Amino acid sequence: MAKRLFIVVFSCLLIASCSQRFAIPFLDTLILWKVESYVDLEPSQKDTVKQEIDNFLYHLATHDTAPLLEEIAHTRTAHSQNNIDREWMLQQSQRIELRLRHIRVVIFPTLNRILPTLSDEQVEALIASLQEELDEEKGEWQERGEQENIIERSDRFEEAAEKFIGPLTRSQQRIVRRLMATSPNFEEQWFRYQQDWIDAFESALIVRHSEDFSSQLEVLVTNPESLQPESLQALVDQSRAQGIATSMDIRTEMTERQTSFFNRQLTKWEEQLHHFVEVYGE
Repeated sequence: MAKRLFIVVFSCLLIASCSQRFAIPFLDTLILWKVESYVDLEPSQKDTVKQEIDNFLYHLATHDTAPLLEEIAHTRTAHSQNNIDREWMLQQSQRIELRLRHIRVVIFPTLNRILPTLSDEQVEALIASLQEELDEEKGEWQERGEQENIIERSDRFEEAAEKFIGPLTRSQQRIVRRLMATSPNFEEQWFRYQQDWIDAFESALIVRHSEDFSSQLEVLVTNPESLQPESLQALVDQSRAQGIATSMDIRTEMTERQTSFFNRQLTKWEEQLHHFVEVYGE
């Protein structure tokens, strides 16, 4: 239940962006319930993690759902009044990014308490799991080749768009394919960035019992972009701008059925967020 409801909240955070996949490396690492899938915890550690999860969800319910509900209402009004343009979408994307940064800041103290309690064996298991996930994703990317990766990125963009407006028309699909054929391919640099993050995370965990740990962890959790080279950040920004432009092109061709689907989705997300508050905000 907790995981499902948090996914609802997080999905709402991504309401305006199809490029947020490149916003945070290892987001799941920062989500507390993933700890147990990475590491065999002792009973006392499980109790601590459960309590931390409850505290985290309470904070989300009492501090982060209201801004999301406002964002949904803002989106509905702008859509109905036909006031959505590229600048509007860019501003919303920036607001969402700030909200994501806020969540990372909220999670940091919890991780700062939990991670030092891990044994050497648990740390090794955690790093090994992260490395395995990265190696698997990178291996699949290498096996697909350039053309298949373009198709895979197109499919991923379409799936994201369809969560908001339902199945795309053939014309809209061509718009997406045109984007992917011209957008910068920076996944190799992105994988290198993720590897740098793992290496820095491992180095921090080695000194998890020292005074330096907290400051090292804080950078990795709250400001991982500091590990990005400027060239990668420029490509990410370019991709985000192209994604917004493509979303606008898709929007101009929305059918009545897609508009109805979009409005129903907004209502559904509102209901789910209200339910989240009822369950975890009291």
